[in-house]
Amino acid sequence: MKHFIMIFLMTGCSLTAQKQEAPEYKISSEIYQTYKIPYEKEPRSVEMAVPSAPVRNFVDAWKADHGEDFRTPASYSIPVVSPMEMDRLLTKMKKEEIEDIAKSLYLQNSRFNVKCVGQKEMADHEDIFLVLESEDLARIRLEILEVYRLRGGDRKDFLATDYTPLIPLNETESSREGLTIKGRGDCREIVRAAPPFDGPAPAVNL
Repeated sequence: MKHFIMIFLMTGCSLTAQKQEAPEYKISSEIYQTYKIPYEKEPRSVEMAVPSAPVRNFVDAWKADHGEDFRTPASYSIPVVSPMEMDRLLTKMKKEEIEDIAKSLYLQNSRFNVKCVGQKEMADHEDIFLVLESEDLARIRLEILEVYRLRGGDRKDFLATDYTPLIPLNETESSREGLTIKGRGDCREIVRAAPPFDGPAPAVNL
């Protein structure tokens, strides 16, 4: 029997206007079952793969409610190290080392929680994404930073803690390059969700 997480998106309104009743969405808790997906190497980044079906169903409902249409990725993932960050890290580390750190900390088993739908205005388009929280992913970035600094790298070149995990919902050049790794300040619609999947410790699947 499938479990569902109720997601309520609070439509933004002015400070003086009364908030309208929030539309109701459902997203399957399967979104949290990332441990069932093997780690997939990306040519210029490190990303945590997430089940596509629950995200795609959410996107379809969101697009219908907002009357919008946009190009979506073939699959969904959480950028952990963006291509821009990877270029800097590779001055002191090998890509295989960076990936080994992520895998040693069980990247695909990392816990996260969905917080809101974020929208970021760029020069000629808008990026749309799910904003998340995850101590596990933050820990992976800190471990990468530690090795980078031991190799003589400057902390300012890889701001490990200046990071909010997200799932890009539309496919744009800036989302592919990691330019929209922002914070909760980009939230437009707050997501109220049940706690993340908390079943028995899954088998390691990297």
